[in-house]
Amino acid sequence: MLKRDRPIQVTFHRACRYDPPANRWVPLPTPGGALEIAGPPRMNVTRVAYRFPEDPGLYWAEWSERSPDDREAPQTFAVVVPGGSAVRCDEGDLPEPGPGEIALCVPRHGPALPGTVPDPAQGCSAAPAIAR
Repeated sequence: MLKRDRPIQVTFHRACRYDPPANRWVPLPTPGGALEIAGPPRMNVTRVAYRFPEDPGLYWAEWSERSPDDREAPQTFAVVVPGGSAVRCDEGDLPEPGPGEIALCVPRHGPALPGTVPDPAQGCSAAPAIAR
């Protein structure tokens, strides 16, 4: 949003937290409906549409963006976000992922470790929306 000069509507479809003991993605609540993010772009100003928990771990979200006056289909994005203070891998290389997995650094209490996790695009389901 920092480089955009027009309002944008953001709709969150899914958000999840990776649960290492269960080796699965656990749904997190997302805002229901479209959020409009507006205002003039300014340096050093971050507009937050969704905030992940601050606990160490992996988080994933999928959302769509579109300009309110745009008649084209919205653009959909997804991202894996590491959380916590130690998110870099200091030990070893990333392993080769198997079918339906992705390889990345898995944050935890202590240093992050290279590993594989189920693909969140396949394993993350939508949770009920939170009230705004």
